[in-house]
This record gives sequence, C-alpha cells and structure tokens, in this order.
Amino acid sequence: MTTHMKFPKISGFSSAVYNINAKFGIDQLPELTYFPKIKIHGTNAGVRINPRGTGRGLDSDVIAQDRREDVTSGHYGFVEWLSVRKKTFLGIANRVRDDADEDSTVIVYGEWGGPGVQAKVAVSKIPHNVFFIFGIRVITETEDYFIHNPQVLDSYLLSRPSDIKIIPHMTPIIINFDDPQSVSAAAEAMNAAVDQINIADPYIQSEFNITGAGEGLVFYPGSAFMCDTEALELFGFKVTGNIHASGTNGAKEK
Repeated sequence: MTTHMKFPKISGFSSAVYNINAKFGIDQLPELTYFPKIKIHGTNAGVRINPRGTGRGLDSDVIAQDRREDVTSGHYGFVEWLSVRKKTFLGIANRVRDDADEDSTVIVYGEWGGPGVQAKVAVSKIPHNVFFIFGIRVITETEDYFIHNPQVLDSYLLSRPSDIKIIPHMTPIIINFDDPQSVSAAAEAMNAAVDQINIADPYIQSEFNITGAGEGLVFYPGSAFMCDTEALELFGFKVTGNIHASGTNGAKEK
C-alpha cells in the first residue's frame, strides 16, 4: 500500500527559467517545446490506484487524494463521487499498466470543479460537478513519469461519462532559452493568451457553451506524450496572470 503522492509543485515562468539555467548552464541553454493546457479553477484532486498485491483489483485499492493528503470524506463531494466511480479508475489503471509495469502505482490527477467549488468563474456555472483530468502519474521501481497527452489519456478511459473530462492541449509554444528575444516573445504571447482566458475560458465555452472567466495555463515541457515527473516540477510552469520578460532569465509571473 502506497501513501499519498502529491501532484508536483509547479511554479511560475521565472522559476522554470532559473531552473533551466541552473541545470544546463549558461552556455548550453536548450530550446524546449511546451504543451499548454487550460488551468481549471476548481480544487486539486487525485485518484491513486495502489499497486496490485494482496488487494489486487479491489475497490479498496482506489484512494481519493487532495493536494496534501488522502481524504475519506468531503472535499466538495469528490470522495462521495469517487465511491461510485472506483471501477472506472481501476480500469484506467489496468490499461496504464498494460503499457508499463503491472505493479505500477497510478495516480490520476485533475481538477474537481463545478457548482459549489469556486465562484465567479466559468467552471462554477456548469450544470454539475466534473473531474477534469489533466494527467496520469506512473511510478514503477525505476521510473516516475507523467502522461499529459489528451489522446493517450482518453484511450485509457473506455467509457465517456459526462462527469469526467480530459483537458486538451492548446497550441504548443517553442522557447529558445539561449535567446533573450525568444524568452521575451514567449512571455508576451503567454501574457496575451492568459489575458484572454481571464476574460473568457475557451475550453469551458467550447465544452459547455458557458462564458465566464478562466484561471490561466499550465505548460508541460518536452514531449507531446509525457515528461519525467522531476522535469515537470523543474521546467514546467503555470501562468495565472501577467508575466514579464526582462533579459534572458528575468521572465516572471505575477
């Protein structure tokens, strides 16, 4: 039985730039492609499916998490919702394990959003609460990686319940961290995109035909399929307000 596995801490753009400089050195700064997703303004939630063992395939292997700990009740109704969706998540874990180690720990991360969770944002106006999946973390004896590709995530979800959604990718962005102009241009583009999202969340609008404010974007580094969990924490970033670029590594998030 594993314990709570929190979603990696994702900081702002300036932290990612700092970490890239520290990791690669000023003379070897990389060009990275980022795959952004809308940041739903609900509450962070997770479903951990423990490794198969003495409880192989049992509902007791499916554990609800919030950002800090396992939860057994409440969390805006998420725990009660999960109690009738455990077979769905067991199925997801089984299909993930077909592509990984059969004894992997699988954590499905998402945002639990809808009426009663937050206020004055687009997602709070949807008809019912929804678990918006943004990725799946897979932990084996030798690997720890995070799958964020929406098509792959969708393939693990055989049924299509209306209360589970897969957050899609937005348009990728390429940042050459060795070029201050590239960093500055990326910051400006992200500013503009998030300013528009703060006015009207395009994902909620397209999915539910509801207009209202969104929160921002989360940027996943490297491959369009997955990234190492450590790389996500170091080089990924979120933007929930304006960011500013000043020189090679002065970009920062408000």
